[in-house]
Amino acid sequence: MGEIKKGPWKTEEDEVLMKHVKDYGAKEWSSIRSKGLLQRTGKSCCLRWVNKLRPVVIVVDGDWGLEKFWFLCNCVMLERTVIELQGQFGNKWARIATYLPGRTDNDVKNF
Repeated sequence: MGEIKKGPWKTEEDEVLMKHVKDYGAKEWSSIRSKGLLQRTGKSCCLRWVNKLRPVVIVVDGDWGLEKFWFLCNCVMLERTVIELQGQFGNKWARIATYLPGRTDNDVKNF
């Protein structure tokens, strides 16, 4: 199986992980390594999905009223969104989390 990889994730690894979740759902994390898809532990794959890649609904109050946008979140889009909301609301993590359904204030703060 090879040595377990540690350290920063590459874009290619994120794509493999997102495809696996799309095909099989957000479960059976250890099978990703046993199938030879990634040299990461199941725990590492699960945490990457939960903390950085999982889809999120972003609610934005725009000029034309309340609009909902679905994003298949990658790290850059979520990071940009959190930074923009933090610029607007400061460190009001619970308030920011209301714009990111499925995320808790602690998820946002620890992002």
